[in-house]
Amino acid sequence: MVKCDMLLNNLCESFNAAIVDARDKPIITLLEKIRYWLMSRFFNKRESMKKWIHLVGKRILQVVEENKSITKNCLTTRAATYQFQVDCPNNESFDVDLQKRTCSCRRFQLTGISCGHALVAIWTSGAKIMDYIYECYKKETFLKAYAGNIYPMPSPEQWPDTGLNPIYPHFETNLPGRPKKARRRESDEPPPSSTKTRRFGQIHCAKSANNQATQAKHAPTQQMLR
Repeated sequence: MVKCDMLLNNLCESFNAAIVDARDKPIITLLEKIRYWLMSRFFNKRESMKKWIHLVGKRILQVVEENKSITKNCLTTRAATYQFQVDCPNNESFDVDLQKRTCSCRRFQLTGISCGHALVAIWTSGAKIMDYIYECYKKETFLKAYAGNIYPMPSPEQWPDTGLNPIYPHFETNLPGRPKKARRRESDEPPPSSTKTRRFGQIHCAKSANNQATQAKHAPTQQMLR
């Protein structure tokens, strides 16, 4: 199960930002720029992980430190070996199960990082905080994700000669008008600089509106004649 507390698809947004200068290029140039970017990124990520002091990165440690502020003046009552009831000063109570790694506030099972109520239960049981952080945030998982290498490639002049006729690309044809680089927006999507949503509804003809007003005006007269 994927653990995430964000509703935005930041993976696609980050990838689009990385190839923004190359996405309007021909396909070979686009793929080459992506290869260069991945080759450098994989190496830099592996080098940056060597500086990790803890089992997780700085961002996860920052989240844990922020969750510690919730633990102030909280009381725990142990119901079983791994089950606790955490009572907070605002008269709220939470059910924490360390074996299932769940909390009734749902942040523990949603993010995979111990929430403030789970931290109180972990301290009461004498366990370690790092043992209750999901594996996807740990250093070993990051090293596995960036373990592969994007190998360098020589230029086409150094490729071996197969003796076959080379395949040349098609001639470039420039279409009239200025090329569009902006993303096509949906019909119900507001402009990027707008803070208000567009109004949608039925569009009535001015002639039909006048006819309806005229009929409403003469309706009492018609009823009297009847």
